[in-house]
Amino acid sequence: MELVAGVADEEPVRAKTNPGEALTELAGTTAILTSKDYETLALNTPGLRVARVKVLANFNPKLCTITLPGEVTIIVEAQPAPRTAFPDAVPTPPSEGFLNTIRNSLESRRIVTTNLHVIGPQYIEVSVSCRVYLKKRIAESSERANIERAIHEFLDPVFGGPGANGWQFGRSIFPSEISQQLTRVNGVDFVTSVAVNGQMTGTPLTLPYNGLPTSGTHHLTIVAFENREQHSSSRVGEKSCG
Repeated sequence: MELVAGVADEEPVRAKTNPGEALTELAGTTAILTSKDYETLALNTPGLRVARVKVLANFNPKLCTITLPGEVTIIVEAQPAPRTAFPDAVPTPPSEGFLNTIRNSLESRRIVTTNLHVIGPQYIEVSVSCRVYLKKRIAESSERANIERAIHEFLDPVFGGPGANGWQFGRSIFPSEISQQLTRVNGVDFVTSVAVNGQMTGTPLTLPYNGLPTSGTHHLTIVAFENREQHSSSRVGEKSCG
């Protein structure tokens, strides 16, 4: 295994159902040597509910453009309240106490020449605008809530994303993926003109290295099947993303 100073970035580690099992291979070790070690230990910090961890080797968050051997940045996301109980809960960054607990837990295991930085995610509000065309006999009044819910669930930082298992830190938001999610709503026929945060139609939204999306205010033009004719002139030049 490679040392932290030279290891490449890996996929973020998610919580395991058995924390004790995750720590078995580290039992008896005196120092953390790899990104995987940091991820596993941070994820299983005693007394905390950590949803996701990512380690950036040779990286200092205050000097983002410089590669600095010996600097290790650990991005952590706190486990939110259960979605079933709090479906509309807004994600909140981990507290300083949360971050300090993880940092203190790792400090005693790090190599002396390693400088640790433990930070939380930067939540970016994402607002979607698009035109949604409904199938026959589907009422706009009843379908709007389903469409908005699909967007909200897709942009959930912990439970959303293309695979419905959370977003990776810093992953871009692609309008084509939003369109795919909306076309899975039962009453939706196809979707056009998907834009994110006021950018040009079809342009991905780039997030910072520790960025995660949250659902913002969405601007939806919903066209019932019976009203397509009157919208046909405004569709000239549009591209269907369904």
